[in-house]
Amino acid sequence: MSYAVVQFGTLEQLRFLGAHLGGGRPLTASEDAGIGFVVGMAASAATEPIDLVRTRIMAQVRPAPHRC
Repeated sequence: MSYAVVQFGTLEQLRFLGAHLGGGRPLTASEDAGIGFVVGMAASAATEPIDLVRTRIMAQVRPAPHRC
């Protein structure tokens, strides 16, 4: 979930910036692919630590509740 939020938010912003810097022309396929590559790497780097912690918390072995 967090990966998708970061990825799509950043992707739209960079595509908008790329079109603006290109004088309003549509991005070429290679430019669009480059932006997608950069965004994918940035989103992975930003969200991987969160996913790692969440996975470790879910995988913890908890002791059984003590019954009297």
